[in-house]
Amino acid sequence: FEVLGRRLGGTIDPQINLIDTKTMRELPKSHSNDSPGAQTDPRLRYVFQKEGDYLVEVRDVSYRGGEDFYYRLRMGDFPLATSPIPMAMKRGTKGNVNFAGPAVESALPQEVVAPADPMLDSIWIAPKGKSGLTGWPVCVLLSDLTETMELEPNNDPAKANKLAIPSAITARLLEKGDLDHFSFTAKKDQRLIIEATSQDLYSPTEVYMALKDAKGAKLTETNPTGASRFDFKAPADGDYTIAVEHLHLWGGTAEIYRLSITNYEPGFDISIGGDHFDGPAGAPFSVPVNVTRRDYAETIEVSVEGAKGIIGKLSIPKGQPAQPGQPAGNLNFEIDESVAVGPQLIRIVGTATINGKPYKSYASVRGAMSTSLAGLPIPPRTYWNDIALGVLQRPAFMLSLKIDPATIAPGKNASATVTASRAKDFTSEIVITVGGLPANVTAKAGPIPANMNEVKFEITSTDKAAPATPSITVTGKGKG
Repeated sequence: FEVLGRRLGGTIDPQINLIDTKTMRELPKSHSNDSPGAQTDPRLRYVFQKEGDYLVEVRDVSYRGGEDFYYRLRMGDFPLATSPIPMAMKRGTKGNVNFAGPAVESALPQEVVAPADPMLDSIWIAPKGKSGLTGWPVCVLLSDLTETMELEPNNDPAKANKLAIPSAITARLLEKGDLDHFSFTAKKDQRLIIEATSQDLYSPTEVYMALKDAKGAKLTETNPTGASRFDFKAPADGDYTIAVEHLHLWGGTAEIYRLSITNYEPGFDISIGGDHFDGPAGAPFSVPVNVTRRDYAETIEVSVEGAKGIIGKLSIPKGQPAQPGQPAGNLNFEIDESVAVGPQLIRIVGTATINGKPYKSYASVRGAMSTSLAGLPIPPRTYWNDIALGVLQRPAFMLSLKIDPATIAPGKNASATVTASRAKDFTSEIVITVGGLPANVTAKAGPIPANMNEVKFEITSTDKAAPATPSITVTGKGKG
């Protein structure tokens, strides 16, 4: 039995029970809620002791309900997997994928060819049981590293698996209190990123790591409230050991993680505030872009990848943003009128040359996607960089306002100019209305004549005008 609720982006926090129709009581050990690795969705494997009629009860754990409380219930003899084995494959390689999870004994290994496409972050593989039925798919990360599998036994530091730099390894904590060891050799002052990934690849494992020197002295350890990651600078030439265990000392076939070790490289990450937005064809608009720099302060060029005719450009100057948390600039869009009205899939990418090598970073919309899916902790990572652009029909005209001077004293006047950007087939007169002016300030704008694009008028104030910072609006009406 499997309920898909939270994983579909629904608000429901579902649970499942099996009930005997004769006694109307819950069957022993037939309750499931928050199955590990299922993002609070329930999964239940149950062997019925006798033939009969039974009820399946699905409800929200807090008895809530509403239009957003949707779910899908599935029943059958199919595998229940959470992760692939291995968790990642190097792009362009071929290999067998097995499965980890609460009910994978019947899942058959699958031969998988990892796509070489650098645009793809991951692929999804559905486990197939001997019954011929498939289970919920698992996520295989696509990597540029050499990916290997853990070799047991490695509970003793003397039997630690040796890691090359850079590389990654998939490992499991099969028993309660299991302890895995991995070793590597580093040069003095060599800076490395050592990271264990589990929940971001939909594994339930909570990883705790400690880093030790050749004598076994602990150099650092992960904080349980933070990421399982070390930014490590080797204090001396020599061998080092990574000790990995479950934060709660749990173990089992589903407790799987990926450990990677790479040389530190400067760079940057970019993001935007939403996973979708609209823009008109034939008229400019902009989207704020955020950037987080890592020891790189020079210029970043931001552009758009997508359908022909969709163009976006932004050059982020050296040192921007000036303050953390502030947008680094606005990405200016232009959509050609030949682009079809409707949804388009785009990506926003930042590029630079860092230490003589090309560097590329796609804007992440993971946070926005999580929000739009009712707070789903780990949304489908296949779409973390995909942005939905709704191409709107170009309006008949768009207006812009310029005021000179922008600030006036009471009793003084300012000149205003309204400029219209017309669609190719719109030539009619545009009637202009000015709003938002404070008391004792007036403006009377004439229409923009047919086949013309501009009108000028005066904004006048009296001596009684009080200091203000008004939001002036200009509205235009025209008949097509």
